[in-house]
Amino acid sequence: MYERTLALIGEDSLNKIKRKNILVLGTGGVGGYAIETLVRSGIQNITIVDYDKIDYSNINRQVVANSNNIGNYKVNEWEKRIKEINKDIKVKKINEKITKDNINILFEDNYDYIIDACDTVIVKKLLIKLCKEKNINLLTVCGTGIIEAITSLFVLFGFSEENTHITFPLIFSSLIYFLRDLAIGS
Repeated sequence: MYERTLALIGEDSLNKIKRKNILVLGTGGVGGYAIETLVRSGIQNITIVDYDKIDYSNINRQVVANSNNIGNYKVNEWEKRIKEINKDIKVKKINEKITKDNINILFEDNYDYIIDACDTVIVKKLLIKLCKEKNINLLTVCGTGIIEAITSLFVLFGFSEENTHITFPLIFSSLIYFLRDLAIGS
């Protein structure tokens, strides 16, 4: 299944990617494309976090949404899609809205990377702080309206460029660098 990936990065790098444990917070537009890319790139352990149900308005921009699953929970639909792509991937679902009061449920397992595609600035702020404290690599995705606030938060919490990536929605070239980091990291 991963012949093209093998040709690009080699078996050792693919095996490194397969061993990583990734959490994606927010499975809508940007988070959904991140999930799709990770699953098709070799990830074998993924946690998906979202509380929302698929709505008709999601169909034009969220890869998991279609006219047959309106009203279903996004994490359930994502689990189905992931298993259709590769039945051997281990999927953990957290079907809750993450707030400052329950954010610690994200840290019950050990993750190599967290991809933050949520819409809540308070949660982003806490994720930055907690990932820094726990030495977890964080990729956060922001709308253009909050990018300056999030950039300031990263500086405030002392993140370095080596383990932090900030990107705008619909600019997915960062995922290529993220996958490269997965492959060359330990």
